[in-house]
Amino acid sequence: MFSDRVPPNCVFEVDDYESPWVYQTPFDFIHGRELEGCVADEDKLFRQAFEHLKPGGYFEFDGSHAVMLSDDGTHEKAPNFQLFADELREAGRRFGKSFDNVPLWKEKMEKAGFTGVTEWIAKVPLRPWPKDEKLREIGKYQQVQQMLGVESYTPGFFSRVLGWKNDEIQVLIANIRKELSDKSIHAYINTHFVYGRKPE
Repeated sequence: MFSDRVPPNCVFEVDDYESPWVYQTPFDFIHGRELEGCVADEDKLFRQAFEHLKPGGYFEFDGSHAVMLSDDGTHEKAPNFQLFADELREAGRRFGKSFDNVPLWKEKMEKAGFTGVTEWIAKVPLRPWPKDEKLREIGKYQQVQQMLGVESYTPGFFSRVLGWKNDEIQVLIANIRKELSDKSIHAYINTHFVYGRKPE
């Protein structure tokens, strides 16, 4: 279906990125997105990316830090989302795949040998509250994405890792849905875009 949309010089490899990489041809560009809470050993992953890039190739890793913030303190009016984020980070620690490492990716990338490592941090609104038109549009999409994320992350992590009962999980999700619809809450999360280059 999508084969006619893929450039002839582009090939997609589908594999387990946490297993040893056995690719024979080095890559020009390696990109990872929204893998916070999905990687047991980021140092190993970054080393493997470095080893499998062509000299001069780029590695980019993007993801959101699971902490709700606001510039006016209104995030404090969302205790259920705060609880969700705190418990999610705790579940990740217990599971062995941390959500807390996002702010450390730049340092980890440099440690792996990448040069010119650049980090850009964007404030991503959790609903369409900003006055800026572009940010307001981003907030519309993020509100939907955030709710889908809460509904997909919560059942497994909270029940199997933290021992929550299903009724408790459903009440939490319902309360978060209300908070994400509250126009008086001007909350955002920081999304980190980090990239570096393998030296020539």
